[in-house]
Amino acid sequence: MATESIEPSGQWPGGMNNVASEFDLGGKYLRDALNVDISNTGKPRRRRGIGKLQDGRFHSLFDFPAWPYIFCIKDDALTALQIEDTQDGAAIAQTLNMAAVDRLLPMSFTEHIGRIYYSNGVERGWIDPFLNLHPWGIEPPPADFTLAASTGGGFAAGDYQVCLSYIMLDGEESAPSNTLTISLAHDACLMLSGIKAAPAGARAIRVYRSQQNGDVLYWSKDLAPMASSTVLNQDGVLGKMQEWRDASPVNPGTNIRSHAGRIYWIEGDRVGYTLPLAPGLTDLTNCYFWLGMEVTLLEPVEGGLFIGTAAGVWYVAGREPKQADMSQVWSHGAVKGTAKVVPGSAFGNASPTVVFWDTHGVFCRASAGGTVSGITEGKLSVPAYDRGATLYREVDGIKQVISTMNRSGAKSGFAARDVAVAEVIRNGVVVS
Repeated sequence: MATESIEPSGQWPGGMNNVASEFDLGGKYLRDALNVDISNTGKPRRRRGIGKLQDGRFHSLFDFPAWPYIFCIKDDALTALQIEDTQDGAAIAQTLNMAAVDRLLPMSFTEHIGRIYYSNGVERGWIDPFLNLHPWGIEPPPADFTLAASTGGGFAAGDYQVCLSYIMLDGEESAPSNTLTISLAHDACLMLSGIKAAPAGARAIRVYRSQQNGDVLYWSKDLAPMASSTVLNQDGVLGKMQEWRDASPVNPGTNIRSHAGRIYWIEGDRVGYTLPLAPGLTDLTNCYFWLGMEVTLLEPVEGGLFIGTAAGVWYVAGREPKQADMSQVWSHGAVKGTAKVVPGSAFGNASPTVVFWDTHGVFCRASAGGTVSGITEGKLSVPAYDRGATLYREVDGIKQVISTMNRSGAKSGFAARDVAVAEVIRNGVVVS
C-alpha cells in the first residue's frame, strides 16, 4: 500500500488550488489545506480550536462596535449578549432576552441614526442604546373620525380636506390617515369627532388641513394622545406641509441595510427602501427596485449598492435611488447569505469598505464604483450551494473572510470543527 511522504512545510502565497493539474501548481499553490490558516506570505499554521461560551441554539449574530453588545437570536428570543475579555479569551457576562420571535427565521440587523433596526420578514422593530424595543413602521390613524360644520369659525365657503398622523415621543411621525373632505359655508368652523386614541409611545395626534379648495394639506394643530375631538377655526396659523400623502409603514423585509440616509431591504423579487429622513415610512408604489426574481444579495458601499439574484449582480450608483444608475457588473448569480462587508484597508483596497460574496464556486470581491473581481476564479472548484453564511475575522495578524455553505436536501460540504489534525496537501503529498 502506498504511503504519503512527509516533507518540511514551505510557503505558498497563492493559497489553495484544486483546479490546476498537479504539475501546474508550481511553488505558489497548495492542492488542499485542512484546518490551517495561510498567512499573507503563504506560510501555513494550524488553525486555533473553538470553545463553547454558552449552551443554546444561536443564529443571526450582529455586532455594532459602538455598543457593548452582540445581538442575536438565542433559541426563540431576540437576545443581547454582553461579551467581556478574560484571561482565557472571552466570556458572556450578561444575557438579556428582549422579545420572543420565530426561532426558525434568520434575523437581519442594521445600525441607522444611532438605532439598531431588526427584521426577519415577519417581526420588526428597533433597539435604543438602553436596550428598549420600539415599533418600526407605525400604523397610521384610522380615518373613521367625523367632520362636521358649525358657525362662527371664519372659514371662507369651499371644500376643505383633513387628515391625521401620530407623533411619537422621539419625534418620528407615522404615515397619514386617509383624507376626508367637507364642504363649508361662509364663516363656518370645522369640528372633528370620533378620533381614536393614539398608540403607546405617542406624544400627540397631529391634525392637517387644506386651504380653501386646496389639495395640499398643512399642519393645523397637535392634540393630546387621548383626545377624541377638536375644533378648527380659520384664524389658526398653518404650519409645515404634509409631505408624505402616499406614505405607508415599512414592510417587514429581510437583509435590511442602512445607506445614504435610508434603510433598504429585500422583499422577494424586489428591494424596497424608506423615504428620505423617515426610517419608518415608504411609498409602496414608488420606493423599490424590481429584479424579476428572488433577490439574494443586498450590500452598500461608499457611493452605491450591490444587488444580486441567481442571474447576476447589479451596481446602483448614487445616493438618490430614483436618480441612480443601475448596471449589471457580474454575470453569475450570488449565493444567498454569503455577502459580507469588510474594511477595504484589511485587503489593501482604497475603498472604505469592500463586499465579498460567493457565486457558485467563485468567491468575489467588489468595491465602490461597481468593480468586481472573482478572486478564486480558476483556482477552486466547489459544488453549487443555494445558501451560505460569511464572517470576517482577524486573529494573530491574519485577516480572513470565511464562508460556510448549505444546500437544500443535502448536508453542507463545509463545516467548522475543532480537531487536532492539521494537514496541507501539495501534489498528493502531505506537507507538515
